[in-house]
Amino acid sequence: MRTSPEQTAAHGAMLTIGETASLCAVSARMLRHRESVGLLHPERDGNGYRLYGEHDIAHIRRIRLYRDPEPNVEQIGAILGQPTKETVALLRMHRDSIEQRIPRCRRRCRASTHRAGTRGATPHQ
Repeated sequence: MRTSPEQTAAHGAMLTIGETASLCAVSARMLRHRESVGLLHPERDGNGYRLYGEHDIAHIRRIRLYRDPEPNVEQIGAILGQPTKETVALLRMHRDSIEQRIPRCRRRCRASTHRAGTRGATPHQ
């Protein structure tokens, strides 16, 4: 029976960039970019290939959480090095920011639905 990348990483084995990208639902290009801006620091094997472990997987998932839809990449970098107390405060700020955008998004949705309706389309087509 073949083990999944998730099981492999959980048992301390290292994953390739392709396996990591697949497991974390991001592209290999995105992993390289996040490394280039200093958010990720994968190990390298003897041939220079990137290798990701369980800690890296958790780190990538936290980046995705913080990235959707804010804060920006620089803020994420600052968050990752902070103690839990500051991270919780940032997540609360992130939540508040999302809640403030909800009414604007609803207005946009209504406007789009209205425009689509005036062109003969129904909102769910």
